[in-house]
Amino acid sequence: MQLATIQLENIEYRPAAYYFDRLRHLKDPVWLDSGLNSPESSMHSGRFDILSAAPIEHIQFDPQQSSHAGGNLQPLRDLLARIAPIHNSEDIPFCGGLIGYLSYEANHNFHKIPERNAREANKPQVRMGLYTCALVLDHLKRSAQLVTHPDCPERVHRQLRDTLQSQNSFSATEDFQLIQPFRASQSPRQYLEKIQKIIQYLGAGDCYQVNLAQHFSAPYRGDCAQAYLQLRAITPTPYGAYLGFADQKILSLSPERFIQVEKNLVQTWPIKGTAPRSTNPAEDAQLARQLLDSEKNRAENLMIVDLMRNDLSTCCVPGSIRVPGLYELHSFPTVHHLVSRVTGQLAESQDPVSVLERCLPGGSITGAPKRRAMQIIAELEDRDRGIYCGCIGYLSSCGSMDTNIAIRTLEADNTELHAWGGGGIVMDSNPEAEFQETLDKIQPLLKQLERSF
Repeated sequence: MQLATIQLENIEYRPAAYYFDRLRHLKDPVWLDSGLNSPESSMHSGRFDILSAAPIEHIQFDPQQSSHAGGNLQPLRDLLARIAPIHNSEDIPFCGGLIGYLSYEANHNFHKIPERNAREANKPQVRMGLYTCALVLDHLKRSAQLVTHPDCPERVHRQLRDTLQSQNSFSATEDFQLIQPFRASQSPRQYLEKIQKIIQYLGAGDCYQVNLAQHFSAPYRGDCAQAYLQLRAITPTPYGAYLGFADQKILSLSPERFIQVEKNLVQTWPIKGTAPRSTNPAEDAQLARQLLDSEKNRAENLMIVDLMRNDLSTCCVPGSIRVPGLYELHSFPTVHHLVSRVTGQLAESQDPVSVLERCLPGGSITGAPKRRAMQIIAELEDRDRGIYCGCIGYLSSCGSMDTNIAIRTLEADNTELHAWGGGGIVMDSNPEAEFQETLDKIQPLLKQLERSF
């Protein structure tokens, strides 16, 4: 097959937030955010920012409600096939393609998880736009390039180029405002009772670990992009994202990569093990050391590494699975994490969509064994997770893919802002400590919004 060539235009290298402020006024703006605010924040950041808007097509569907001959996510392959495949380039991760999200529940039928009666039917399980022109910021080379796919309509290319290069100020939007503080959808007592139920399941041999989440919400009005800019300023993360669909906004401050596929190398970076940060340097170092030395957290991390090795083995070349990083300490502004890395070589019969079909949702946010853990989650959690613990990212026409696990992630409909916090429960878990860990993960974001707005 003859591959097409993208068009590249150099523009001025500026902070991603500068360009986002321009593009966010267009239709369906998206920002896959490396977390780089300034040179000082580079330790929390990735190499690339990808920003786009004005997709030429848009797809949303629920894999649970329909069957597809090519697999649960075949509509993604079909939509990506609408544009020509492109030569792969390590300096251009996204060459036009799909950007959007898959919810935690998107792969439930693959894992044989029964559909709950209270499913939020009007929320799409999979939502992607086909973006053919995007700004790629390379923070390693300090370059900015407008990447245009050959199948991009000229009107879309012209609109994005003119918007990015415009010196005009843009019309003000309604300021973001929380109408009330965030409230949990269940009491601490109810959450602790669910932890006790999980410990009973663990004692009976059903699972080794189960992730349990709790939900928070607050009414709001105004422009969610303002809230996202505020949050990323205090919590830069390497796998952040903002998706600005007309009836749904996603604000993700995720520190966790789910799956990356690049030149047929598949990587996943599961996080398991969390400790809060301290403003006192000596105390902060002690918290980090305690996390590194924690047998409980190391055992949980290894459990998820084994789960992800098994998941990747279903779509990778036999014998190619490796664990090049184990129990690595990654420190972010509000928490320390233990992070591992699992890699494999994509089998010739598989593609990036196959990897999502086999591996979604990520094991770090289900527990192990995955299917039984997901069944217990569906039983105990009183509402769908939706975007939370799903994934956000891109599928490029050059064959690459990169996605996060949508933790530290908020979802806005037109009136309510939703958030979740969760953690893995094992036999020797202390319920009160596990409850506090869920707050350590999400409350810095919620409290910042409450203070600012």
